[in-house]
Amino acid sequence: MSGPEQGSNYKLVYVAVMLTAALLWWLNPFAFLSNACKSPFASPRERAVALDLTGDKAGAVASYSTYLRDNPADIQAVFSRGIDYVQLRQPDAAIADLTNVLQQEPQEYGARAWRGDAYLLQGNYDSAIDDYTQWIEHTSEPSTAILYSRGLAYLKVGRFDAAKADFLQALALRRGLSENEYLERARDCATLSSHDGDCGSLPLDPYPTLTHLIDLGARQLSGC
Repeated sequence: MSGPEQGSNYKLVYVAVMLTAALLWWLNPFAFLSNACKSPFASPRERAVALDLTGDKAGAVASYSTYLRDNPADIQAVFSRGIDYVQLRQPDAAIADLTNVLQQEPQEYGARAWRGDAYLLQGNYDSAIDDYTQWIEHTSEPSTAILYSRGLAYLKVGRFDAAKADFLQALALRRGLSENEYLERARDCATLSSHDGDCGSLPLDPYPTLTHLIDLGARQLSGC
């Protein structure tokens, strides 16, 4: 199996688990939450997946951590917890988990993309650029989100031409679609900065709406 194909395995498994849980939720949401969140027979991993699905990332991290104390070799669970740490804005913990994944599976480029986000949040821009670049070089389909995030990292280290190139490529991928606001602002910011403009107002968060979703999920699961 080639590197990129092997590198997509964990992400595919993660998506499959989330879709299965979503189906169970749709068929009988109350029974699913009761079984996965409250049943004494539910495993920490099952509880973690249920919490993850509904947006309670802090609860998911706690359940994954309980599970991983006895199952430290489950790299899929480590990967999932690392993603949750990124979404909770805890980059140091995310980097530790995602680095662990990459030590076990060097071809897991999905972990590099998420670790790039953690480095970006941490302010380690050169490392973020390196991880994003490796993801881009080893995947067949370009990603607007990764190009946007790498462009932000380029901005912070003063590589304005490289930043603008990423934003323009991301805009080309999004042509004809909605939600171009951040990309357009980023492109303009990179253009201005190359002529002593100010990019201080551009948000560095690679997922500007995610914090709201996390807060909403945590409130919904307050009794879980």
